[in-house]
Amino acid sequence: MRYLVGFGRFWYEFIIGDDWRIAAGVTVVLAVGAVVEAAGLGGDWLPPALALGMAAVFAAPLLAGSRPRAIDGGSVATVNRPARADQDGAL
Repeated sequence: MRYLVGFGRFWYEFIIGDDWRIAAGVTVVLAVGAVVEAAGLGGDWLPPALALGMAAVFAAPLLAGSRPRAIDGGSVATVNRPARADQDGAL
């Protein structure tokens, strides 16, 4: 039983990994591609469209994680902005 649990944990970590949103997005993109192909609407455009969908799925969490975040409820615009000096150099 221990080996079965370890096998299940391996596949969960391998597929889901750190971000479940990527696994869900990949599943949605592949499911949409399968439905389009099953409906007979697929063609030469489908593989590039699926590739773009996968790229969007992988890029979305990266872009969301790289946005600046406000600390202590402050405005994002003022978080990392240095203090402005007057014309004579005094703060």
